Amino acid sequence: MENADVIRKVKAVVTEVDDAGISRFRSTDLIEPAFVRTPVGDGSKERTGISWQVWGTSDGVPVFQDPAEPVAGTNFPGSGGTRFSVFSIPPDSSVTDVVDRPDESSGDALGVAATHETAGDAAFHTSNTIDYIFVVDGEIELELDGGRRELLTRGDCLVQRGTRHAWRNVSTAPAVMACVIVGVEGGR
Repeated sequence: MENADVIRKVKAVVTEVDDAGISRFRSTDLIEPAFVRTPVGDGSKERTGISWQVWGTSDGVPVFQDPAEPVAGTNFPGSGGTRFSVFSIPPDSSVTDVVDRPDESSGDALGVAATHETAGDAAFHTSNTIDYIFVVDGEIELELDGGRRELLTRGDCLVQRGTRHAWRNVSTAPAVMACVIVGVEGGR
């Protein structure tokens, strides 16, 4: 990433209540980034974004777990599960041919590319989630069915409710977003 101001590290501070009923800090850790490749266009090109998986809860009814440990796994939880992440989407101009992918890319350990369509525009995807998204920096276009687009810029919020969508970064800088994802029953 060329932009010197872009987020390069994310610190997660987790609190809890101890056995005596006293609030305390459970952990303060730097989150390791995951490089995530997602397909674009006809699927012969892809872009490599960065995701920091901050915290997640198990599927089902959320409860306070003891000891407090994050649920690791795919980016998209099952019904009742949650994920909190920060992610950076590079400009569309930075796409590469699939055969030229950089070695540092970690592939699809988070299950992101698996939600993308295999026919038509591979950037489109759908998940059985409600996503609460805040644009931390940059700008990003959200495209829905029929080519409808909305430009989101720094400070904008989005509530996405299981819609088929694609992210378009037509700017020259990465877009950084914070997202809470909640798994829902069934699909659309």
